This record gives sequence, C-alpha cells and structure tokens, in this order.
Amino acid sequence: MKIQYIILLLFILIGHANGKITPPSFLNTLNEPMEYVKVFPYNHCWGIIFLNEAEILKLVLGKKRVIRIEHFGSTSIPGMSAKPIVDIIIGLNKFYLDGNEIEKLLNLGYNFIENSHYCQRFYLQKRGDISINLSITKYKSETWKDCLSVRDYLKTHPVSMRKYATIKNEAIEKGFYSIDKYSAYKQFFFKHLVKNARDWWCND
Repeated sequence: MKIQYIILLLFILIGHANGKITPPSFLNTLNEPMEYVKVFPYNHCWGIIFLNEAEILKLVLGKKRVIRIEHFGSTSIPGMSAKPIVDIIIGLNKFYLDGNEIEKLLNLGYNFIENSHYCQRFYLQKRGDISINLSITKYKSETWKDCLSVRDYLKTHPVSMRKYATIKNEAIEKGFYSIDKYSAYKQFFFKHLVKNARDWWCND
C-alpha cells in the first residue's frame, strides 16, 4: 500500500475521533496520473453525467453540508470543444472534510490530488468509464466565483468562446498533448479570460 494512502487512512481514523479534518496537501500530489489531452466536439452527454454524479454527491455529503453543486468548465458550455472530463464544483457550508466524508469520496472512486488552503479548494479526480474533476470549496469562495464566472462569461460571449476553442485546438495541432504543455499554451489567454469574467461578473 502506498505511503500516502496509509497516511490518509490515519487521517480518516483521526477524523472519526475528532470530527473535522482536512487531508494533508501532499497526499496525492506525488501520485497525480500523467494524462494526455484529447479534445472532442461538445457532447450533450456531459451534462447528463454531471446531473447523475451531482445526485450521488448530494446523497454522500448530505444536504446540510452541500449548499450547491455546479457543472463548470468547457464540458458545461454548449458548442464548446473540450477534454471529455466533466468538471464539478461543490459549495459547502464550511471548508473542511471530515473522515467519514473522505472515506465516502474514496469509495466513489475519487483520488485526492490537491488540498490547497491558499485557494480554499480540495481537488479530486475520478477516472474510468466516466472521468470527473471534482473541486470542493466553500460556497461563494473566490474559487467558486472564478469557476462560475468563467463558465457564464463564455456562455454569453460567443466570440470569446470561439477564440478559446480555437486556442485549444491549436495546442493539439502543435502536438501539446501533455496536460502541462497544453495548459501552458492556453495560459496567456485564460489569464485574461478570468480577469474579463471577474469584471463582468461583478458588474452584472
């Protein structure tokens, strides 16, 4: 058994005893899978995957903890080409996960990739027949606002949406198949996209 999973099991036991814990930030950062990027035309099934998974996550974490669950990222935008990985964000009433919640997420097939107190986000991945990137944060945190503002901005600004789709396709055409190189190619545009979305969100 890998050392990070042994440590996680210890934290689960501590969580059951003490109630509230947050997974240590290094747990799976050393175990993040190497992924190669493929971009596909928009598929309405991505929305169905979100709806089904959102219902499961609500049951697992409970209505008292979960204020809202949203579909964001490129798979949430009709007409946008995207990696076939559904991005989901959960807005909790408070930013923590207890041992029982962590155990339930692991049982659903999620792996902890990142625990960032800087941006108040737990980041998890599930891979298999369906692929999901799961962000867990406090409801209406800056992370929450950024994810949804970019989504809504692209939905209502078709020129920016088409430009972003073009950049993603260019990255693939240039052979940037690793997630690091693919993300780096998009970084300049995406940085400005986030700024524009924040300004638009605040003024809307």
